[in-house]
Amino acid sequence: MKKSLSGLWRSLPGGAFARNVLVIASGSTLGQFLVVAASPLLTRLYTPEQFGILGVYMASILLLSGVSTLRYEMAIPLPKEDAAAKHLLQLALGLSLGFSLILGLILFWGAEALLRWLRWGELAPYAAFLPLGTFLIASYQSLTFWAVRSGLYQDIAATRLWQGLGNVITQLVLGLIGVGALGLLTGDAVGRSAGITRLARGVPNLFQRPDLKALREAASRYKKFPIWSTASTFINRLGLQLPQLFMATAFGPREAGWYLLTQRVLGIPTSLVGQAVAQVFLNRIAEIRREEPDRALAFYLNIVKRMALVGGLPILFLGIVLGGAFGWLFGEEWKTAGRMVQILAPMFAAQWTFSPTSQILVVFERQELQFVWDVLRLALLGSALVYVHFVNFDVVGAAIAISMAMAIAYFVLGAINYSVLRSQLH
Repeated sequence: MKKSLSGLWRSLPGGAFARNVLVIASGSTLGQFLVVAASPLLTRLYTPEQFGILGVYMASILLLSGVSTLRYEMAIPLPKEDAAAKHLLQLALGLSLGFSLILGLILFWGAEALLRWLRWGELAPYAAFLPLGTFLIASYQSLTFWAVRSGLYQDIAATRLWQGLGNVITQLVLGLIGVGALGLLTGDAVGRSAGITRLARGVPNLFQRPDLKALREAASRYKKFPIWSTASTFINRLGLQLPQLFMATAFGPREAGWYLLTQRVLGIPTSLVGQAVAQVFLNRIAEIRREEPDRALAFYLNIVKRMALVGGLPILFLGIVLGGAFGWLFGEEWKTAGRMVQILAPMFAAQWTFSPTSQILVVFERQELQFVWDVLRLALLGSALVYVHFVNFDVVGAAIAISMAMAIAYFVLGAINYSVLRSQLH
């Protein structure tokens, strides 16, 4: 493992990519380590049903935040001039604020009826958190893209650490008080808000009155992002969050809580480190496209190989070992979640290996292929869940179907990335 990790860093050009990944990943890993380390306490302060409410809330705001900015933040690293990039940032933040305010008004009038229709009635008392969480996620993500463009990797790492710390402390304190699911939701909101101010300070004159003409020009220049990436992102995130929502709708909040714990222990750490790789990979592959496009394919293959060795195989092993200890670690009522994490380990390994390099489709402006893959993954997952419903599988059977469908989809993504980069050689 150590040899593979060292090989990954040495294999990356100039070591700069590796150092930047390590900086961001260190903050993500430490922040998430706090969350994972606190989980044995949290699972004894909160019930699986209360974790299920948190899971539905988190899945919902991740879906909503993905469309609230029309994905203009993804274009921030692309302009040559910082002024144009700042206009994109202002555009993304403004769109997110407007979206969240409208969402708040809709929920004010019809939250209970809507959530009960979706069979998520347990979330109805906490509906006010939905627009807040949506805006916090969108704002942080937009500012993170600016920080990546500016090379502020240490700032990103620090904010990831503070997010984990704020989340854990708040949830533990409120759990000891005994406020129920409100403690989990409040901790999530506190954690997501941590770091936004620090990243905002890295943007010169962020809050000055925006130039509306410049905003319109930026919106027009990068119109492919709302046209392709918004729908693609929604479908992408639906593919990721549908299992959590399905567990709540088909089985109930207890089973949704079990699924959330598998995500918290193995899925979220995998995703966060993958995001750190993706953010730096985006900047590096954009440079390669501008300066040495013929090197893109070799760079991609090297990264995928090293990601598989450094994370893919260890994730499979960790899932098997850790799953068997869930009852002891988290309490007897969480034993089924341990069986689920063993089953889902192949999905997490494939996600770790291929998902971070999907930024290739953004940089080479092949958003339509990203959209096609997102639809394909959603179709595979949806078909699996429909099958689960009609044959009346239990929650473990549902986990098997989810793992198989998602792992296949990630291998298809790797093949698409390879095809795009190979086409650049001719």
